[in-house]
Amino acid sequence: MDVGKNFEMHRISVKYKYLMTTAYLYLAIPIIIFYFGWMKSGYSIILSAMLCIGLVFVLKEYYLEDRKIEIPAFLIILAVFFAVFWVYSSGVGGYYPQKTD
Repeated sequence: MDVGKNFEMHRISVKYKYLMTTAYLYLAIPIIIFYFGWMKSGYSIILSAMLCIGLVFVLKEYYLEDRKIEIPAFLIILAVFFAVFWVYSSGVGGYYPQKTD
């Protein structure tokens, strides 16, 4: 019995439009927080509105598509493992020595 084939058969399907929306929001939200945290309120409102309008125009393209991306479950498990290992070994929680920088 091949273990790799069993993991390969299980796939998680994600709609492309949801993936792209999440990615663009992940990029835009910190920029908007920066605008409101470091700029005068008039400038931050104008720039945030411009950014949101641009996001609407960009995301319109992706909402017309009905594609799906299929990701093997094994790759998701592997990515979560590496993320947990990275956080664990970087010193979060005091399990490893933490650096001052």
